[in-house]
Amino acid sequence: FRALADMASDASSTAGLFYSGHVPTKITAADHSAKNLPDAVRAEHFDVPATIEWLRAGGYSRVALQFPDSLLGEAVPVSRDIETALEGVQVFILADTSYRSCCVDEVAARHASCDSIIHYGDACLSALTQKIPVRYVLGRFPIDFDALSLALSSVSLTDDPIVLVTDTQFAYCIDALAASTSTAIKRSVECCRLAANVYGETAEDVDRACLSLGRILPPTFAEMDNVQLMFVGSQDSALLPLWLLTHPKCARIIHYDPTTPDKCTVSDASSWRGLRRRLFMVEKVRDANTIGLVVGTVAVAGHREAVGRIRTLARAAGKKVYVISVGKVNVAKLANFSADVDTFVLLSCPFGVLLDTSSFDKPVVSLFEAEIALNDGKDWMAQAGWTSDYTEFVNDCITSRVSGDDDTPDVSLVSGRVRVRQREEGKEEEGGKEGTVALWNAGNYFEARSWRGLDDSIKVGTDVDESTAMHEGKKGRAAGYENEQR
Repeated sequence: FRALADMASDASSTAGLFYSGHVPTKITAADHSAKNLPDAVRAEHFDVPATIEWLRAGGYSRVALQFPDSLLGEAVPVSRDIETALEGVQVFILADTSYRSCCVDEVAARHASCDSIIHYGDACLSALTQKIPVRYVLGRFPIDFDALSLALSSVSLTDDPIVLVTDTQFAYCIDALAASTSTAIKRSVECCRLAANVYGETAEDVDRACLSLGRILPPTFAEMDNVQLMFVGSQDSALLPLWLLTHPKCARIIHYDPTTPDKCTVSDASSWRGLRRRLFMVEKVRDANTIGLVVGTVAVAGHREAVGRIRTLARAAGKKVYVISVGKVNVAKLANFSADVDTFVLLSCPFGVLLDTSSFDKPVVSLFEAEIALNDGKDWMAQAGWTSDYTEFVNDCITSRVSGDDDTPDVSLVSGRVRVRQREEGKEEEGGKEGTVALWNAGNYFEARSWRGLDDSIKVGTDVDESTAMHEGKKGRAAGYENEQR
């Protein structure tokens, strides 16, 4: 079976408790691998009892268990526990997701005709395109609160406000974390709780303006300045750099990694440098004549609208667009298109945005950079307002230049050259009259290329009478072929 990536939940699911009240105590504070756990501890860590009750209450008979690669070793015992407890229920293990493991792989679940999905591990909690019931099991890694208090006592903090953000596996105890931190530093601490419950449902009374990266911002966050961000999670967390770019007012980072419980670090955030890098990417999109739209998700709601929006914006800007789907994005895959594409635009969930693309042949930007570059109604100069969540602007108004101003030049901030917006219809032939129709086909572009593939000298299908018969090659080993003299 294919692995199903992290899933966003269904808004029609029955509401319930976010987490069970019991936290496994047999896992040491330094053990956050969730591998080779005893049966009793595994059942608690993967929330097996509550999952069984949810499946029984919903009457589901074909269940997809989506595991990330790091937890795939625990898939068999977890699925065995579920099948043993629920007679007649078929369990399908989904792994090796087509895109990111933090997104729900609805396509794989549909292929197995599953009527529900259990998503394990870190999740982006993005809204789904389909109404399939989903339950998240984010994990509940333990924290040594005494070690946390001791580590905080050794750091120097300013009088600026403190906001607490955690990775999903520590979200179950965010209130206890805030209380322990407040006691240790003798200051009040504001919390950013997860916006969705275990079924991915967001409370109806939550204002969309108060949501950010799946978290609910404190009511006073908008008025805060020079915020000290206390982050509890891994050093390699995908959330931390995205949060700093989204909220550049977070000037300092208080980082606590529970896997190293005796250490707490304080550092200055470098958000503005990262935002200037994103502004550079905006200019690269404006300089591009051909854009490759890389589809990095088909599970997040609004992805079809996003594809249509980029096509519309590019057409208005006189740019060509190729829509590319390569599954999980890497350097080698995109290199196959680098000869024909000037800039890649990656359509992904918020956690799928690539911030470091130095190893790619061509720039890879997010939909936000493409939106700023192509939509004349948007203006952004590396200040606050950057976002990795395209659902925040996918339905915004599209503004293009007034008719007749298509040839108005502007200067590239990267190359210093004057850019002239090309007409969408293409240039007229010299001497042509108004209304003349020019014939064109896609093969013209291929014929004009200086390199068109291997064995270009062989003229197949022409009058050139040249043999293209196959010939026997070398035999033997590289150390010495049969036809070589020794």
